[in-house]
Amino acid sequence: MNRSKLASGTAVLIALSLAGPAKGVAWASSTDTDQNPSELVKIVKSEASATERSGALTRLEQLATTDPDAKRRLAELYLAGEGVDGEAAKALTLLEEAGAEGSTAALRKLASLYRSGEVVEQDRDKALELTRQAAELNDSWAQLSLSDTLRKGDGVEQDIEAAISWLEKSAAAGNASAQLRLGGFLADGKLIPQDEARAVELLQKSAAKGNVGAKIKLANLLMRADAEEANLELGAQLLREAAESGDDKAKLRLAELLLSGELIEPDVDQGTALLEELSAGGDTAATKALLALHSGGEVPEDGERIVELQTRLADAGDADAMVRLGEIYRDGIIVPADLPRSLEYFRGAEESGSSRAWRRVAEAAFRGFGEDADSVKAVTILRAEIDKGNLEASIYLAGILAAGDYVDADLDAARALYESAAEGGKVSAHKQLARLYLAGAFGAAQKINARDHLTAAIDKGDEASLVTLATAHLNGSFGQQSDVQLGLNLLQEGRQKGISSATTTLAEVYFRGRGVGPDAEQAVRLLTEEADRGDAAAARALIQAYRSGKGKSFPASGPRARAALEKYAGLLNEAQKTREVFLLDARLAASLAQYEQLEEKIASLPVSQRRGYIEALRSANQNAYVYVVQKGLKKAGRYDGPINGLLTSSTIRAIREICDSGPSGDRCRMGPLHSAAAKVVSARLEAIY
Repeated sequence: MNRSKLASGTAVLIALSLAGPAKGVAWASSTDTDQNPSELVKIVKSEASATERSGALTRLEQLATTDPDAKRRLAELYLAGEGVDGEAAKALTLLEEAGAEGSTAALRKLASLYRSGEVVEQDRDKALELTRQAAELNDSWAQLSLSDTLRKGDGVEQDIEAAISWLEKSAAAGNASAQLRLGGFLADGKLIPQDEARAVELLQKSAAKGNVGAKIKLANLLMRADAEEANLELGAQLLREAAESGDDKAKLRLAELLLSGELIEPDVDQGTALLEELSAGGDTAATKALLALHSGGEVPEDGERIVELQTRLADAGDADAMVRLGEIYRDGIIVPADLPRSLEYFRGAEESGSSRAWRRVAEAAFRGFGEDADSVKAVTILRAEIDKGNLEASIYLAGILAAGDYVDADLDAARALYESAAEGGKVSAHKQLARLYLAGAFGAAQKINARDHLTAAIDKGDEASLVTLATAHLNGSFGQQSDVQLGLNLLQEGRQKGISSATTTLAEVYFRGRGVGPDAEQAVRLLTEEADRGDAAAARALIQAYRSGKGKSFPASGPRARAALEKYAGLLNEAQKTREVFLLDARLAASLAQYEQLEEKIASLPVSQRRGYIEALRSANQNAYVYVVQKGLKKAGRYDGPINGLLTSSTIRAIREICDSGPSGDRCRMGPLHSAAAKVVSARLEAIY
């Protein structure tokens, strides 16, 4: 403690004491003030004249010779004055004398000093002994304190029975806090047998004394649907009283009820106003509730307001809010895109210990979002996470190494990372290993290894792996161990379990005639039936089939694709609808003006989505794809030829150059329009737009 401050404060008290009572101040007379220790303390601590304060101190010292309460208050003055060791010792002596004379408040004060070790050497046993003395003298606060100590086993052997016994005594003595505590225990029945009727009785007594916590707990109990003593009207009244008294918890709970309208008459305006008040005062729960209102549609969507609220949370140190702001500024969702600012928020979230920020920071380094692309830096970030035991980071880096889009591909390293994550219980690692094996990444003979990983994923409850296993059998991926009939049976099993991908895969089987005779009508029938039942995956598969066609037996049909999109639009989220409209427009585009519209659409997308659109455009319309690539190459300063959607020699040369500017450039040797080349090109161009 600060001994110099204690000395100066005590010096004032000593000076006042030595000064004695001022002439004309009859402290020996029996006035109300000079017999009341608490009033005398107020004068000593007030801004009254030195004469008045000196007289009050003298009278307090006189009273302390015979009055334990005055002795205790005088001791607290010395302690509060932050005096030297001698004065602290004097304060302790006064408290001990007052305690010996029956002042339970003095005993409690002594107990707190021994418990904290601020003035005397910490002695928790001594603190407990003093608290017990005060409790045995029927001090309700000491009884409550002793109960808490015994219940928690704080420095003493836990004794629930004794704890409840002391709590009962404190509550019986009228202690509102004890009544609240005991009422809560009786209400939830976790510590002692549940007794809602008695809980209500105790909480009502505590609430009647103005205990706000009791009002809130009683309100929640009375408003519980299954409560024996349910009384919605009284519960709402108590909650309003607690809120009006200024209690933030009550305001938040009342706001929730007003907004939901489940238990009381809804009032969105009042509920929102309460949340606004709390949020402005720094209540993060209220701020999050306001954000939920905006995202849930309960109040009009306001992008600037959402950013303001997220910023408020971020400024308070909320790492999740920092991540969300990073995504907002990265994607330009509700504010103009600002990649450098986005990266600042991601880095702030990482420094604040966010479990998600590492991915965003690494992604920014890989893809050049807000900074120059730096794959070495990105890998270093991921390796640091992996060293901490982060299996998700292992999976993420494995995916990067397997794809080879941002670093040179290293399939063996990717496999090792996936295997480590799989051993750690990550189902997705099993699935990714199966994908690599089925793709022939380690040779055709090793494809059979995918079966074990898919089986492991299925055993861990991953239903989608059932469909992947079925497809592998139908494709003959397991060589002589492939079983077409087993594949069909697995798909039917998946359909019975309600797995969406089982239906879409089975439809593809009928479209292509794998294991069964080609039957486009049956495929369309399957997809239509499931889409009509509300299956979004089936609806998208049907739209795609009409848009792109399925060979000669099922030619593409733009009008049918458009009709299907309109029919099932309600099943798709906004991102899915936007993508389907784009791909359909791309499929039908045939002029430079239409290609330009597609390019503008890609440029307007969040930067994290552009790559996927560029890749998908290659399959939908190769001329439109070339047009978009030409525009991107021109922006990158690598192409100065005509923007016409034609694969000219200068276009091919520019594509080759941008491919060779980073890892996996050799993939473009497979042809400028090959899917592998499109992956590399789109990775190079995504941040340029």
